[in-house]
Amino acid sequence: MICLKASTYTPATIMDHIIPIQGEADVLFWSELNHPSLCQPCHNRKTVQTDLITKAKRKQGIYQEREAEGASHAAGFRSKQKSLITLASPRSVLLLTSKSPSPPYKCGHD
Repeated sequence: MICLKASTYTPATIMDHIIPIQGEADVLFWSELNHPSLCQPCHNRKTVQTDLITKAKRKQGIYQEREAEGASHAAGFRSKQKSLITLASPRSVLLLTSKSPSPPYKCGHD
């Protein structure tokens, strides 16, 4: 993935949320519109600089349209996920759900 902020090729180890989320049940958790490609240093800077402002705007209702799109996307994702789990063997489900550690990296622009 290419870090959209630094315009450098860096392995993606963190999925950023443009509008901060409140857990997996949040309608914006799965929305592709809410996932920019950022490296960890850029993600950390963005989080510190903008998340408090973005959370306040969300409480004011500024992101209602994006939340509606996210809810629609989440419903479609969940139905696809159920279909995949139904079709998958127990071993495949285990592989999909187990978390493996990401290798350490240095992006060089932090």
